[in-house]
Parts: sequence; structure tokens; C-alpha cells
Amino acid sequence: MAPADACPVCRLYERTAVAAALLEDLVAPAMAEHAIPAGLGGTIPLAGERVREALALLGPVSQMTGWDLGMLRVCLDQCAVALGGWLVPAGVSVVSGMLKDCRSQAYRVATAFYAGQ
Repeated sequence: MAPADACPVCRLYERTAVAAALLEDLVAPAMAEHAIPAGLGGTIPLAGERVREALALLGPVSQMTGWDLGMLRVCLDQCAVALGGWLVPAGVSVVSGMLKDCRSQAYRVATAFYAGQ
């Protein structure tokens, strides 16, 4: 196990970054084809799983940092709900944008926490 794997703050950022990257790569082809590209439909539930993993890390991260991560929880909750349902190409674009926001928030949590160490 790599040292970063044992760090909830690092894993929170990693899970949100992976989920964001998975959807970000789907946006252009989904919009061009007006459908989720063949063979990539499983990417959406995979991104949803990463979001749920990130949500599960909020408690440990909040305990480590002592910070209220309510806004990040709201952002991730909204993404989890959206990724749990049927997404049309425009929805992929919207959720991708939401995940970019979650990724940015998780990044700020990690950098602020480690800047104070």
C-alpha cells in the first residue's frame, strides 16, 4: 500500500479527481454522437462508485482536519444522485461540470490541510 492510500485526505481528492476525469472524457463524444458512446456506458456507474467512495471519506477527513465539509458533501451528494439515474448526453456535461467543482473543493481541502502541517 502506498503511503497516500492510507491518507483519507489524499484518497478524497483522488476519488473525486477520478470521477471527474471519467465523465470529462465522455462529454465531447456524447455530445457529438447525441448518445453515450458504445462500450462506455459503464463509465457512468463507475464514476458514481468513485463519488460514493469519496462521500464515505468525508467523515474521516472531517475528523482529521476538524473542518466542516458540508459544501463538498452537498456537491458530492448531488453528483451521486445524478450518477445513480439515467443520463442523457447533456446530463453528462452538467454532471461533469459539477464533478469538476467537487474536485476543486477536494483539492483545496488537501492543499490547505497539508499547508498547515
